[in-house]
Amino acid sequence: MPSVGDDFDDPLHQDIATIGSPPSDNSYGQFDNDDSVLSMDNDLPCPCNSPTLQSLETVFQQWQKDWRSGSGSESTMWDEVFNNELACSRTKGEQATTIFLDEVTQRAMDGRLLLEDIQDAMHTHCPYCRECLKYDAILLYDLLVSLVSEVKFFEVKLATICDN
Repeated sequence: MPSVGDDFDDPLHQDIATIGSPPSDNSYGQFDNDDSVLSMDNDLPCPCNSPTLQSLETVFQQWQKDWRSGSGSESTMWDEVFNNELACSRTKGEQATTIFLDEVTQRAMDGRLLLEDIQDAMHTHCPYCRECLKYDAILLYDLLVSLVSEVKFFEVKLATICDN
């Protein structure tokens, strides 16, 4: 009976002897460049055409009010600028005030729609989009904090004005 170290001329025994042996070319963990492996380096366009967090961030930046000219915290600046804008519209009359409040209402509604778009992007079934989302946690957090803060600010201000 042959021992384990014996050379075999029989191809069957040669195949059995190589099972479990490390590859001779040291190719563990290497893939051919055939683009069959999905990775973040492929830069393939997503087949589902749903918005990405990056595109939603761009929409958010266009939507966002730039009321950072005051001193203090962001909410204090927003409050100061909002009150100044409201006072200015009131000096111009009832129609200007109504237009200003309608614009603020529309801004809050647009912000809510943007929140829904972010929620839709998070609930995707597209494998490519899901892979991309793994790397966007900080962007998602920043977007949500900023967007919810601003939407809530406008909603609270509108509710306060309507109660008066």
